[in-house]
Amino acid sequence: MGHFHIALWNAYFLILLGIAIVVLDLFTVLFLTPIGVALIVWGILDIFGAPIVVSGLVAIITLIVGYYLYVKFAQTVKQGQDFGSISLIGKEGVVKEISDDGSFIVEVDFDMWVAIPAKGYENRQWRVGEKVVVEAIDGVKLIVKPKEE
Repeated sequence: MGHFHIALWNAYFLILLGIAIVVLDLFTVLFLTPIGVALIVWGILDIFGAPIVVSGLVAIITLIVGYYLYVKFAQTVKQGQDFGSISLIGKEGVVKEISDDGSFIVEVDFDMWVAIPAKGYENRQWRVGEKVVVEAIDGVKLIVKPKEE
């Protein structure tokens, strides 16, 4: 009975350590998330009574797959392939809704974004259905100008 409690506490420790590492990785530039996820997987398998060899191997496989996915992700970003909102610069969109505060909603690549006019277009009259081009990004707002026909 005592051995069971020790094994259970070890499993909880692995899970808590894994969670702590994942949370730490949110605030650092280190890439520790696969280690944290591997520890969580190992702890969960221990709770369910998997042999230590099996849970250890699954954790190692989880770690390898996690780092493989990270490398693929890093290569995608490094090669300049579309990733996140930065890839929207230069893309065309359509004005869907206009607000009284000078901002409007535009659809770009099937997603809706809050947009503001680029410099020189602040006093322009915008129309719903008008085509725009994304010039820059300010936080979560797109900066757009009218598409020249």
